[in-house]
Amino acid sequence: MAGQPRAVRSGDGRALSVLGNTFTFKVMAADTDDSYSVIEITSPPNGGLPPHKNTRESETHIILRGTYSFMLGTQTHEAGPGAVFFVPRGTLHAFQNVGQEQGQVLLIPSPGANNEALIAKLAERFGSGLPSSGPDPAALEALSALARQYGVEPSID
Repeated sequence: MAGQPRAVRSGDGRALSVLGNTFTFKVMAADTDDSYSVIEITSPPNGGLPPHKNTRESETHIILRGTYSFMLGTQTHEAGPGAVFFVPRGTLHAFQNVGQEQGQVLLIPSPGANNEALIAKLAERFGSGLPSSGPDPAALEALSALARQYGVEPSID
């Protein structure tokens, strides 16, 4: 059964750190009968997520603040607030904050529960990010293996 109507204010929600980004859960999958989630991602300059494919959900990304380079399939787009990127299941995608200030993207995965579970597990294992000196191969393999458990295929090309 879907949750009750509610307002979520700016700054509210469960926040988790993943690979240098902050993921704040605004609407949980349990509230929508797993139709979708709403997750705010705050990225520092040069922060974002590496290329990957989601095999279990489609995603919509809406840039709220900052300038991002967004890879969608074989094309890369530079865009700012208001830009919307729909990522069908199985599409290679990535994004990076290319601005000088902190940026924000609203992520809407559909369905939502799998994505929420992956973010929570990534936060447990890789919350602070990978070392700035460069990740060791064992850490990269652990990250890839964890992602694959949730139907996310990292791209190492």
